[in-house]
Amino acid sequence: MRPTYLPKKNLWVVDTLALQRVRQADQESQLEKRMRKEFGWRLGERLTFRVGDGPEIGDIDDVMSEFIGSGLTYHFWNSHARRHNYPEEAHTFNEVLHFLAEDPGSFEVQEFADEYSQQELVFLAAVKKRYADLDADE
Repeated sequence: MRPTYLPKKNLWVVDTLALQRVRQADQESQLEKRMRKEFGWRLGERLTFRVGDGPEIGDIDDVMSEFIGSGLTYHFWNSHARRHNYPEEAHTFNEVLHFLAEDPGSFEVQEFADEYSQQELVFLAAVKKRYADLDADE
């Protein structure tokens, strides 16, 4: 299936062979296993107990990542990542901007500059500078 845009919902959708195989596999959900163990019976129908049984639905980045079986990853440091000594990651540049806006003072990407385009690095530096200018004025 080709990725399809649903304008009324502002969502994209794609179904892949991998997702179809997961749905077709005769694997019991955790709920079904527990019910069979505790009550000695099986659900005749899957109903809606299985999470993830369907096509990928979401923004264009998620859908295209599922479509090709890969995706983008942007690593960076912020205060949360430094506390845990493990870099944060985002899968869209939009997500990176959200993290930057939440914690501009400790946001850093220099160590992972190879994951960003030159244009993205310049943009991030400009946003950080604008936040720093605002903080200096206060």
